[in-house]
Amino acid sequence: MLKQTSVMINWFRKEGYSEYRQRLLNAFPSVLKSDVEAVLNILPFDVNNVELTDGQIHKVDNLIHPFSLTIWVDNELLISPCRVYFNEPDAEIENELSNIQKMILSCI
Repeated sequence: MLKQTSVMINWFRKEGYSEYRQRLLNAFPSVLKSDVEAVLNILPFDVNNVELTDGQIHKVDNLIHPFSLTIWVDNELLISPCRVYFNEPDAEIENELSNIQKMILSCI
């Protein structure tokens, strides 16, 4: 029962951040969708107290900046956010990513 509850909580969390997820999915070619989704599953969307480059913790209302860059790659429109404000994911979980997924994470 505990495992089912955990799965449901994660499902609701994922749905609650669907706008963030969709914006990041739109930044990558569709051929990478499953890999991008694997990376999105480990991002801490629920944490808006973010350590920024000044080394201080700041409360960020929107983890993805509203401005974006639009580009065409191989006849596919990609819309990449200009700036994102995520804390690093858990290192142990990050180590389980494939090399392609690690590159995607670095891009984000």
